[in-house]
Amino acid sequence: MPDPIVPAAVPGITAAPGAQPTDDQRLIDLVNTVVGSRLERALPRALEGALAPHLARLTPQAPSAPPETDPAKRLTALEQELAASRQREAKQRQDVRETQAVAALKASLAPRVRPELLDVVASHLFHVSKAVTAGEDGSVTFAHGGQQYSLAEGVSEWAKTPQAAVFLPAPKPAPKAGPFTQPRATGPGQQPFAETPAQRTDRLFAMLPR
Repeated sequence: MPDPIVPAAVPGITAAPGAQPTDDQRLIDLVNTVVGSRLERALPRALEGALAPHLARLTPQAPSAPPETDPAKRLTALEQELAASRQREAKQRQDVRETQAVAALKASLAPRVRPELLDVVASHLFHVSKAVTAGEDGSVTFAHGGQQYSLAEGVSEWAKTPQAAVFLPAPKPAPKAGPFTQPRATGPGQQPFAETPAQRTDRLFAMLPR
């Protein structure tokens, strides 16, 4: 007869010497082994989380600075805080005025400058050349040639300079007269005339090569 099958050894299984462990004993030992291994990994983290609030209360805190009791020093500190607050407010108002001035500059440049270069020209005139100034009263001036102009006048004067020519759109060529262009009177005292369909047909046929 074949030899009986002996179950493989399971860690943690205890049985009487020479006796085979029962299925219940194997299950109990296996559960104990799994639970024990998990506790070994989870218990330190659980203890650390549970003890952290208590340890934080036991940690000595750095002493806070005592409140200033000297009236003169308190007044100086308040004056410094007030001055800093006013500077921040003035900077915010100036930023708003500059944003509005740049928008007005772009609106004045738009009819004159090539669209793809509008942002570049406006940024150069405002931030690099410092030609545009936003006043505290909301006015916007344009400095050109040592003189102060209104924004529209300054842009107009700037557009006449050779430096502005590269940013301006190319002049449009005059339309050429073609065979389908209606003839108009060019002599003095002559009036333009309306061409009838028959006259137009005769004129076009007369232009064909013979």
